[in-house]
Amino acid sequence: MRAQKNVESTARLRVCINCLKHLNYKGYQTEPHRQREIRENFNLKDFFAEHSTLFRYLPMAFTESKAGYTPDWSQVSENFRASKGYRCESCRLDLSSNKYLLHTHHIDGNKRNNQESNLQSLCADCHRKQPLHDYMSIKSKDMALIQRLRKEQGILGSAADWDDLYKLVDPPYDGLLRYLKGAGNGKPEIGYEITDANGAVVAEVEIAWPHAKDGIVADDAEKKVLEGLGWKAKTLEVALRDFREKR
Repeated sequence: MRAQKNVESTARLRVCINCLKHLNYKGYQTEPHRQREIRENFNLKDFFAEHSTLFRYLPMAFTESKAGYTPDWSQVSENFRASKGYRCESCRLDLSSNKYLLHTHHIDGNKRNNQESNLQSLCADCHRKQPLHDYMSIKSKDMALIQRLRKEQGILGSAADWDDLYKLVDPPYDGLLRYLKGAGNGKPEIGYEITDANGAVVAEVEIAWPHAKDGIVADDAEKKVLEGLGWKAKTLEVALRDFREKR
């Protein structure tokens, strides 16, 4: 009898196709002509960064490295952001009162290339959506604040078109948003806040139809809060599953 041999090797893990379909990741279901491109370009670090608002903790291997910047980077960044009036050059959000949410982006990805032509002032949300930023994440409370400020400054709201919504929505909700448009659903508001009689925010809804008091939230705890305020609510997971089962 020939002796058995143990063979060890390294193999690249492929992304789960069912997960891409369920999430409608980057339009996997609604833009079938791009399915091969989306599969081949899938990166787990990108995924964790894009969906960071849904996780309480991220794997240490997928958090942003602070190495590589020049010793004077803090001052370079401060001076550059000040020169732009502490405004995001992508979504035009004014963050002069919340400067920590405004970053200085290296356009070519080289953290040591501090030439002004290579720098861009971006809010934390727009920054993490740039190429070569697969380690960048954002806390859910910071994303909620960005959406609140966008609405206060007229960047978000009922007047925003679908392209604006795709650009500014928290990435975990992107696939659902594409499903909604494809199904002919009415255009929702994103980053919607529910306030009490005193104007205090009592709930935040990432995707909402305020006139119908209908919304999509991250989890069951948020769903319970919304229902307690007389709203109809679904979690993101259930809303995605409902669309998946219709197909």
